[in-house]
Amino acid sequence: MKSTRFSEFIRNGSLEEKQKVYEKVIDDATEVQRKEIQDYWANLSWTCMVCDEERQDKFISVDSRQLMSPVGIEFTCNIRYCNDRPECKTGTKKHKLFELGTEIASGT
Repeated sequence: MKSTRFSEFIRNGSLEEKQKVYEKVIDDATEVQRKEIQDYWANLSWTCMVCDEERQDKFISVDSRQLMSPVGIEFTCNIRYCNDRPECKTGTKKHKLFELGTEIASGT
């Protein structure tokens, strides 16, 4: 649509026509954003904190623990590990970050 036709459309077009154009623009933009988000997640990678290898998102899990610092502050400690490698999974048990505090028993 040329700019003069567009200006004319904006001035003289019906509300229903404008709504259809608006919805089309939003749908197109939403599809572009959806594709960008899908591409982002498809290419996301993390570094295993046990073996230090960078892996795709689908091969990384997180071991989270609630800890209490020596001065009484509660915090969450997260260790990323390769979920398809047993040695990485067991390696989280003795990760040095978990030594920063005492594990708090979960109520579940």
